[in-house]
Amino acid sequence: MSHKPKDLLARQHAAGANPLEHAINAERAVTLGRLGREVEAALLAWQSTSEAREPERRAAALQACADAVWRYFIQRELQGLMSHEPVIEFYQIPQEVLARVGASSNPSEIDPRG
Repeated sequence: MSHKPKDLLARQHAAGANPLEHAINAERAVTLGRLGREVEAALLAWQSTSEAREPERRAAALQACADAVWRYFIQRELQGLMSHEPVIEFYQIPQEVLARVGASSNPSEIDPRG
């Protein structure tokens, strides 16, 4: 049995689902997934740098990792998910990264007077 998109929307609406709300929630899920992959990639990039041989590159990778985690946390909070402990455990985010979350290595980024 095939359903036309209009029929599907009518059934969702009849069941109490708002099509716009459904679309917004789907976009939120997609965004959270993308940001989660960014966290994974940033963690791998940071962990692959050698502190002894590449201190500047490692510091930049650490900041990039903290920024990715910060963006992920913000997106979770926008969705009402305030506890980050499960995410920290799932991604195994080290304290060194967490200590930099929300911090900027460039003061002009946080000072509107620049």
